[in-house]
Amino acid sequence: MQLGHFIKKILIGLIMNDLTILIQGPYNKDHIDKIFDYKKFTDSIVYSTWHNDDLSQIPEFVKVVSHTLPDQGSCYCCNKRMKNLITDSTIAWAVGSVHAGLKVIDSEFTIKIRSDEYYVNLQPMIDLMHYNRDKIVCGNIFVNDRIPFHMGDHIFGGNTKVMQKCYDNILSDHHNNNPFNKFYYNYFANNNYPSWPAESMLACNLMKAMGKKPTIDNFMQCFEIVDINLMKPFKASHQHAQRFWTDTFTDHNGIFCMEDLKTRFL
Repeated sequence: MQLGHFIKKILIGLIMNDLTILIQGPYNKDHIDKIFDYKKFTDSIVYSTWHNDDLSQIPEFVKVVSHTLPDQGSCYCCNKRMKNLITDSTIAWAVGSVHAGLKVIDSEFTIKIRSDEYYVNLQPMIDLMHYNRDKIVCGNIFVNDRIPFHMGDHIFGGNTKVMQKCYDNILSDHHNNNPFNKFYYNYFANNNYPSWPAESMLACNLMKAMGKKPTIDNFMQCFEIVDINLMKPFKASHQHAQRFWTDTFTDHNGIFCMEDLKTRFL
């Protein structure tokens, strides 16, 4: 083994030794066996879900966090409606389960995965996180160049403190009776964008947690994109449209890495 390759394996191993995998969302019995695959990458696994689910099949080595499921569109802390959400939005549930999970994580890095999806080979994402320790690495499902800051929020990872601060900011704005979310709301309102997708809201707040303003340049500097086709076996989903992908994802926007996205703005 060449010395350079050996050193690379050691350094990437350091991330794996300080990494937590956060599974968030409703309990999914069909994907429980994939948790054992995640143990190849870390012993620190958190499952953040809801009280009304039967959690008896989750392995004992997994740290389980569960809360009462709030009303749709409401905060899990107080069950009060979050402003500026469409009626059938599941954003508040996602924010709640991620926030609750992040609160119990003290590793330097976290990878967040939806409970209705799995990605057995996380190594491509871990490699990108190693070489971009100050960035958020997200899957290319569904990065969109037609809407500002539209990251992929199905699977993403980065510095845990940045992610914690991001979700703290989102809930802080809610508790202070600001629109959901003020930092993101102001940008889209001031620039007359008709839709405010959750992915853009999340990216804006991640940039805010990094001390950055929401600009396209900052977005491209703060994020990296990994092609989920490199992480097979996988199952990805678009629940609202009832579309599912197993081991092959044809990106509807033709974006597989950050360089693809950058070319759209040059």
